[in-house]
Amino acid sequence: AEEAEALIATGNGRLDAIRDLITRVPTRICERYYGMEVPDEVRFGHITIAMSTFMFGDPSDNPAVRDEAVKAGAELRPIVDAAIARARTRGPGSDTIVRRLLQPGANDGQDLSDPIIRAILIGMITGFVPTNTMAAGHMLEMLLRRPDMMRAARAAALADDDELLKRVLWEAFRFLPL
Repeated sequence: AEEAEALIATGNGRLDAIRDLITRVPTRICERYYGMEVPDEVRFGHITIAMSTFMFGDPSDNPAVRDEAVKAGAELRPIVDAAIARARTRGPGSDTIVRRLLQPGANDGQDLSDPIIRAILIGMITGFVPTNTMAAGHMLEMLLRRPDMMRAARAAALADDDELLKRVLWEAFRFLPL
Protein backbone atom coordinates (compact mmCIF):
# COMPACT_ATOMS: atom_id res chain seq x y z
CA ALA A 1 0.00 0.00 0.00
CA GLU A 2 2.83 2.38 0.88
CA GLU A 3 4.57 1.71 -2.43
CA ALA A 4 1.33 2.19 -4.38
CA GLU A 5 0.72 5.50 -2.61
CA ALA A 6 4.27 6.61 -3.41
CA LEU A 7 3.82 5.65 -7.06
CA ILE A 8 0.59 7.61 -7.26
CA ALA A 9 2.20 10.61 -5.57
CA THR A 10 5.13 10.64 -7.99
CA GLY A 11 2.75 10.17 -10.93
CA ASN A 12 0.70 13.27 -10.06
CA GLY A 13 -2.23 11.16 -8.92
CA ARG A 14 -2.01 8.72 -11.83
CA LEU A 15 -0.69 5.20 -12.07
CA ASP A 16 -0.07 2.87 -14.99
CA ALA A 17 -1.62 -0.15 -13.29
CA ILE A 18 0.08 -2.79 -15.43
CA ARG A 19 3.58 -1.31 -15.59
CA ASP A 20 3.78 0.36 -12.20
CA LEU A 21 1.94 -2.12 -10.02
CA ILE A 22 0.77 -5.39 -11.57
CA THR A 23 4.08 -6.29 -13.26
CA ARG A 24 6.12 -4.79 -10.44
CA VAL A 25 4.71 -7.17 -7.80
CA PRO A 26 5.96 -10.43 -9.38
CA THR A 27 9.18 -8.68 -10.38
CA ARG A 28 9.81 -7.71 -6.76
CA ILE A 29 9.05 -11.27 -5.70
CA CYS A 30 11.77 -12.36 -8.14
CA GLU A 31 14.09 -9.94 -6.38
CA ARG A 32 13.25 -10.69 -2.78
CA TYR A 33 12.23 -14.35 -2.85
CA TYR A 34 13.99 -15.77 -5.89
CA GLY A 35 17.20 -13.80 -5.22
CA MET A 36 17.51 -11.75 -8.42
CA GLU A 37 18.89 -8.21 -8.58
CA VAL A 38 16.76 -6.53 -11.22
CA PRO A 39 18.42 -3.43 -12.68
CA ASP A 40 15.28 -2.17 -14.46
CA GLU A 41 11.90 -3.49 -13.30
CA VAL A 42 10.04 -2.38 -16.42
CA ARG A 43 12.61 -3.95 -18.74
CA PHE A 44 12.64 -7.14 -16.64
CA GLY A 45 8.88 -7.42 -17.14
CA HIS A 46 9.29 -6.92 -20.89
CA ILE A 47 12.00 -9.54 -21.28
CA THR A 48 10.10 -12.15 -19.30
CA ILE A 49 6.98 -11.50 -21.37
CA ALA A 50 8.98 -11.76 -24.63
CA MET A 51 10.37 -15.12 -23.56
CA SER A 52 7.01 -16.40 -22.35
CA THR A 53 5.31 -15.29 -25.57
CA PHE A 54 7.82 -17.29 -27.61
CA MET A 55 7.47 -20.40 -25.42
CA PHE A 56 3.72 -20.38 -24.89
CA GLY A 57 1.99 -17.93 -27.21
CA ASP A 58 3.46 -18.15 -30.72
CA PRO A 59 1.43 -20.74 -32.63
CA SER A 60 2.43 -19.26 -36.01
CA ASP A 61 6.18 -19.53 -35.28
CA ASN A 62 6.72 -15.84 -36.01
CA PRO A 63 10.46 -15.11 -36.54
CA ALA A 64 10.10 -11.66 -34.93
CA VAL A 65 8.72 -13.24 -31.74
CA ARG A 66 11.64 -15.69 -31.70
CA ASP A 67 14.18 -12.89 -32.26
CA GLU A 68 12.75 -10.87 -29.35
CA ALA A 69 12.87 -13.92 -27.11
CA VAL A 70 16.49 -14.64 -28.03
CA LYS A 71 17.43 -11.02 -27.25
CA ALA A 72 15.46 -11.21 -24.00
CA GLY A 73 17.24 -14.42 -23.02
CA ALA A 74 20.58 -12.71 -23.58
CA GLU A 75 19.46 -10.06 -21.06
CA LEU A 76 18.00 -12.46 -18.51
CA ARG A 77 20.85 -15.00 -18.36
CA PRO A 78 23.40 -12.56 -16.85
CA ILE A 79 20.87 -11.47 -14.21
CA VAL A 80 20.31 -15.10 -13.21
CA ASP A 81 24.01 -15.97 -13.38
CA ALA A 82 24.84 -13.01 -11.13
CA ALA A 83 22.20 -14.18 -8.63
CA ILE A 84 23.75 -17.65 -8.57
CA ALA A 85 27.22 -16.19 -8.03
CA ARG A 86 25.96 -13.89 -5.24
CA ALA A 87 24.18 -16.75 -3.51
CA ARG A 88 27.34 -18.87 -3.63
CA THR A 89 29.31 -16.15 -1.81
CA ARG A 90 26.62 -15.28 0.75
CA GLY A 91 26.51 -18.70 2.29
CA PRO A 92 23.69 -20.42 4.11
CA GLY A 93 22.22 -17.30 5.78
CA SER A 94 20.22 -16.08 2.79
CA ASP A 95 16.87 -17.75 2.21
CA THR A 96 16.09 -17.38 -1.47
CA ILE A 97 15.17 -19.89 -4.12
CA VAL A 98 18.64 -19.48 -5.64
CA ARG A 99 20.24 -20.31 -2.30
CA ARG A 100 17.99 -23.33 -1.80
CA LEU A 101 18.92 -24.67 -5.23
CA LEU A 102 22.59 -24.36 -4.28
CA GLN A 103 22.22 -26.38 -1.10
CA PRO A 104 24.00 -29.72 -1.21
CA GLY A 105 21.57 -32.44 -2.18
CA ALA A 106 18.86 -30.00 -3.33
CA ASN A 107 17.83 -32.37 -6.11
CA ASP A 108 16.94 -35.69 -4.48
CA GLY A 109 20.38 -35.93 -2.91
CA GLN A 110 22.34 -34.63 -5.90
CA ASP A 111 24.00 -31.27 -6.29
CA LEU A 112 22.77 -29.10 -9.15
CA SER A 113 25.19 -27.50 -11.62
CA ASP A 114 24.99 -23.78 -12.33
CA PRO A 115 23.56 -24.34 -15.86
CA ILE A 116 20.79 -26.53 -14.39
CA ILE A 117 20.05 -23.96 -11.68
CA ARG A 118 19.97 -21.24 -14.36
CA ALA A 119 17.51 -23.28 -16.45
CA ILE A 120 15.25 -23.88 -13.44
CA LEU A 121 15.26 -20.20 -12.47
CA ILE A 122 14.65 -18.94 -16.00
CA GLY A 123 11.75 -21.37 -16.33
CA MET A 124 10.30 -20.21 -13.02
CA ILE A 125 10.74 -16.51 -13.82
CA THR A 126 9.35 -16.67 -17.36
CA GLY A 127 6.37 -18.62 -16.10
CA PHE A 128 5.79 -16.44 -13.04
CA VAL A 129 6.09 -12.78 -14.07
CA PRO A 130 4.08 -12.88 -17.34
CA THR A 131 1.40 -15.24 -16.03
CA ASN A 132 0.77 -13.13 -12.93
CA THR A 133 0.84 -9.93 -14.98
CA MET A 134 -1.71 -11.28 -17.43
CA ALA A 135 -3.94 -12.80 -14.75
CA ALA A 136 -4.03 -9.64 -12.65
CA GLY A 137 -4.51 -7.54 -15.78
CA HIS A 138 -7.50 -9.66 -16.75
CA MET A 139 -8.96 -9.29 -13.26
CA LEU A 140 -8.50 -5.52 -13.40
CA GLU A 141 -10.08 -5.35 -16.85
CA MET A 142 -13.17 -7.17 -15.58
CA LEU A 143 -13.37 -4.92 -12.52
CA LEU A 144 -13.27 -1.90 -14.81
CA ARG A 145 -15.89 -3.40 -17.14
CA ARG A 146 -18.20 -4.48 -14.33
CA PRO A 147 -18.96 -1.75 -11.78
CA ASP A 148 -20.73 -4.31 -9.57
CA MET A 149 -17.53 -6.33 -9.32
CA MET A 150 -15.47 -3.20 -8.68
CA ARG A 151 -17.83 -2.17 -5.86
CA ALA A 152 -17.59 -5.64 -4.31
CA ALA A 153 -13.77 -5.66 -4.57
CA ARG A 154 -13.52 -2.16 -3.13
CA ALA A 155 -15.85 -2.99 -0.24
CA ALA A 156 -13.88 -6.15 0.57
CA ALA A 157 -10.57 -4.25 0.45
CA LEU A 158 -11.88 -1.43 2.64
CA ALA A 159 -13.24 -3.98 5.11
CA ASP A 160 -9.83 -5.69 5.16
CA ASP A 161 -11.62 -8.93 4.20
CA ASP A 162 -8.96 -10.79 2.25
CA GLU A 163 -11.07 -13.92 1.83
CA LEU A 164 -13.96 -11.99 0.28
CA LEU A 165 -11.57 -9.99 -1.91
CA LYS A 166 -9.99 -13.23 -3.12
CA ARG A 167 -13.43 -14.63 -4.03
CA VAL A 168 -14.37 -11.42 -5.89
CA LEU A 169 -11.10 -11.43 -7.84
CA TRP A 170 -11.46 -15.10 -8.76
CA GLU A 171 -14.99 -14.38 -9.96
CA ALA A 172 -13.67 -11.51 -12.09
CA PHE A 173 -10.98 -13.83 -13.45
CA ARG A 174 -13.60 -16.44 -14.34
CA PHE A 175 -15.09 -13.96 -16.83
CA LEU A 176 -11.74 -13.39 -18.57
CA PRO A 177 -9.38 -16.31 -17.84
CA LEU A 178 -5.98 -16.84 -19.41
